Amino acid sequence: MRLRATAIARITALAVGAGSLQALASVSGRAHRAIRTAQISVQPSSGPAGKHVTVTGSGFAFPCRVYISFTDAGDVVTFLGSASPSGGAFQAREVIPPTAAVGRGRVSAHQNSMNPATHLCSYPGPSAKRRFTVTASRAPSLSG
Repeated sequence: MRLRATAIARITALAVGAGSLQALASVSGRAHRAIRTAQISVQPSSGPAGKHVTVTGSGFAFPCRVYISFTDAGDVVTFLGSASPSGGAFQAREVIPPTAAVGRGRVSAHQNSMNPATHLCSYPGPSAKRRFTVTASRAPSLSG
C-alpha cells in the first residue's frame, strides 16, 4: 500500500476516484493530498479454467466489503465472491470459472466507500485488477 501524507490539521474535501481514495487537507493555508492506492495480487497468475486462486489485496477500507470478479478472454464477467478487509487488506480463495475462455483474463476487486450521510457503502470506492491467463487444460492420456 502506498500512502503519502503530511500533517493533517483539517480535511476540507474528500474525493474518491478509480483505484484511489484522496483526501485534501489544509495545513497552514497549504493544500496537501493523501493517496491510498488499492492493489491486488493473484496467485498463481495462470492456469486452466476451474483453477483455485488466492486473491490478496491492500488499500481497501473497513467496513465495506470487497467484491471480486473475473473477466475472461471472451469478455464474460463472473462474480467470484467477496471479502471483508481488515487493516486495509484482505485475502480470498476463489475459483476461476470452469467455463472461462482460454486466453488473457483479469481478476478485479472493487469496493464501495462509506457514504457519511447514510452510513451505507454506496459511494464509488477503490478498485484494482490483475491479469490471470486461462490455459488450455491437458486432455487425459489414454494408455492401454
